[in-house]
Amino acid sequence: MTVEEMNILTTVFLKFDNEKLYYPNSVLATKPISNFYRSLDMSDSFEFSIDFRTRLEKIGFLKEKIKKYLERTSQYWHPNHNVVVKEIENLNKIKMVLFFNHTMNFQNFGEKI
Repeated sequence: MTVEEMNILTTVFLKFDNEKLYYPNSVLATKPISNFYRSLDMSDSFEFSIDFRTRLEKIGFLKEKIKKYLERTSQYWHPNHNVVVKEIENLNKIKMVLFFNHTMNFQNFGEKI
């Protein structure tokens, strides 16, 4: 939601479908509020699994392809990223996680979708 108006007793929020919600400030004072507009670029992660028998060379090749993709699409992604092994599943899969940073902060959530 986006803050549309702040008054002495209430704050008016605008939902994505343009519905207005009125909240008493006394309620909002007890709730955590995120402010994407003032936030830095957002981080994200993506989990995936590979076969346990995958050779290290192929994993290295995958990491290099990810790096090149992030560098090539710098309008969407920062080049700093990390690919790590999270766990071994059922003794036959390696669960990995890619951590990456967007070049936006999603104050307009539709940009993320």
